[in-house]
Amino acid sequence: MASCKPRVKLAVLLSCLAAIAASAPAQAGPVLTPEKGAEALLSVTVSRPVVNDEAVVEFQLTRQGRSVKEAQAQVLADLAPAMKAIRGAVRPGSAEFQSGQLQTTPEYAQRKPGEAARIVSWSSRQRITVKLKDTAQAAPLIEAAQPRLEFSGLRFQVSKAAARRERSGLMAEAMADLAGKAAVIARSLGVPVSEVRLAKVDFGNAGGGSYPAPRLMMKAAASADNEGALPDLAAGETEVELTASAKLVIDGKA
Repeated sequence: MASCKPRVKLAVLLSCLAAIAASAPAQAGPVLTPEKGAEALLSVTVSRPVVNDEAVVEFQLTRQGRSVKEAQAQVLADLAPAMKAIRGAVRPGSAEFQSGQLQTTPEYAQRKPGEAARIVSWSSRQRITVKLKDTAQAAPLIEAAQPRLEFSGLRFQVSKAAARRERSGLMAEAMADLAGKAAVIARSLGVPVSEVRLAKVDFGNAGGGSYPAPRLMMKAAASADNEGALPDLAAGETEVELTASAKLVIDGKA
C-alpha cells in the first residue's frame, strides 16, 4: 500500500502559504499628493445625432470656344436661362444661390510628333452652388437643372440655427462629463470632491460635418438620360459635437 505522508505534507504546505497570503497587507497603488492650489486641465467632447435640415447642391456650366472671348461669351449667354430655370424650381426665399469665379483654361493639342503642344481652343467654366433650407427640394432642383447645367455634387448638413438650438443640451452634457472626471481626479488624489474647484471652462462652437448623398443616388441624379423620377434623396443625420475645456484647482492637501 502506498504511503500518504508526502500528500499530507504538501496539503499542509499549501495551507500555510494560503494563510500567509491572506494575512499579508494588500499592496496599495501609488497615490499622488497634490500641492495646495495644484491645477488640472480637462477636455471633453460630447455629441448627439441631429437631422440634416439643409441641402447643398452644386452645378457647373462649361463651354468651349476658339478664343477666350468666345468661350466666356457662350457661358454667359447660357447662364441666364439656366439660373432662371433653377430659381423657378424652388420656393421663393427658400434657397441661396452663389456663383463662383468664371474660370477659363486653354485646351492643348500636338499637331505633329516632336512639336510642342499648341493651344487649339479655350474652355470656360462657371460653378453654381445652391443652399436649400428644405432638403425635400433637392430632387426637383436637380431635375430642373439637368437640361442646362452639369450636376456635380450634393450633400446634406445641419444648419447653423439647428446647431445653436442643440448647444444648451450639449453644454449640460459636457458639464456633467467634466464633473464626473473631476470626481475621478479627487478620488485618485485622496481629497474630497468638494475641494476640487472649477476655475475656468471654455466651450467651442457646436457643429458637425455633412452627409454626402450615396454614390448610387448621385449617379442617378447626374444622369440626363434618367427618364424616371429621382430616387429618394434622404437627408440623413449628422453628429453635432461640442468640445469643452476646463481648468480645475485642487484646494486640499498642502
